[in-house]
Amino acid sequence: MRPRTLVQGNKYYDDPDARPDDYRFQKPFEAIGEKKRVIVTRDELLYTGEKHTGFQRTGYVGVFSVSDPVLDERGLRFQFIERLFNLE
Repeated sequence: MRPRTLVQGNKYYDDPDARPDDYRFQKPFEAIGEKKRVIVTRDELLYTGEKHTGFQRTGYVGVFSVSDPVLDERGLRFQFIERLFNLE
């Protein structure tokens, strides 16, 4: 599992571990494509020894409109368009 990244300067999201054949990503991807919105959260990375094993939610940043969602062999990607609501 690799950390998800929000590329701040370009306003792109990239989750390289998301895959179209993984059921955990199918419904969220469909919702992103339909609603064109996402909730951005703050998460602490969890490790077992030196291995990244998950995330612990630490807060919510906001609701953003997005465009160009893609879910393929390279992961889940989309572009942030506008911050709609503040949640922090």
